[in-house]
Amino acid sequence: MDAQPERREGQIQPGWLMQEESGRRKRCLGVAASLSHQTRKKLQINAKVTIVACGSLKTPGLLASSGLKNSNISRGLHIHPIMMAWGYFPEKNSELEGAAHEGEIVTSLHYVHPMDSTTPNITLETPAIGPGTFAALTPWVSGSDMKERMAKYARTAHIFAMVRDEGVGEVKGDIVKYRLTKADEENLTIGLKQALRILVAAGAAEVGTYRSDGQRMKCDGIKQKDLEAFLDTVNAPPGVVSMSKHWTQSFTAHQIGCCRMGATEKEGALMEKERAGRQKICMSVMQVFCLQLLVLIP
Repeated sequence: MDAQPERREGQIQPGWLMQEESGRRKRCLGVAASLSHQTRKKLQINAKVTIVACGSLKTPGLLASSGLKNSNISRGLHIHPIMMAWGYFPEKNSELEGAAHEGEIVTSLHYVHPMDSTTPNITLETPAIGPGTFAALTPWVSGSDMKERMAKYARTAHIFAMVRDEGVGEVKGDIVKYRLTKADEENLTIGLKQALRILVAAGAAEVGTYRSDGQRMKCDGIKQKDLEAFLDTVNAPPGVVSMSKHWTQSFTAHQIGCCRMGATEKEGALMEKERAGRQKICMSVMQVFCLQLLVLIP
């Protein structure tokens, strides 16, 4: 381990496991940690400022253990839910060269509606899907179907629909409670249908979703009315644990807002020009604001 701080400003140590706390008014005086469960030696580093990065799902627990009592801590979780569409482009019948796992990760964004306060915020993007993720996503229809899909992996393109959700969740320890609103489900459906239209227009031989029944459609020689009939069957089904006839695997782009800002302590976990609970704990933007960061960070 390098004992000299980088640029003499600080040092980042990823993957450390915290062993103990000082017990002095629950103030952080530094870090006492080991490099792994197997390491017997402990390292103790005293510091005037210690930064702990644990994300929105773990921050509420960190603040609670730091002595903060505000009831809004852990509430206000937003996840920017995602649903995925795919399109298969056979190499012999397509002008598009290369493989799905080659090239840039993201080349463009598409907003289904103009970006203003009067329309739902629905964004379409292209994700990076590795073979392991692709296999985990693919619904089990049959053994031969699974083998066929995996053989087509390199020429299968994906577009996902992401929405700025109205639904609000809560984090209590390791338990996360979250439910989409009806409006969120409708917006995901709109985005999913638009993603499928784009894949068809790009020349996909077959398109589909990751619904549990293997929902898909052959596109060769398809007519507009047939496409619309297929799109009428597309929706935002519930998740795996719903025990529904049709379910899907969905994703979350960002977990944010568990320590939202408010005008008073009754409305938020921290207030403007203040720090959390007077304990000199500073929060990052992801925990405080429910932003769609794609608007801010190109």
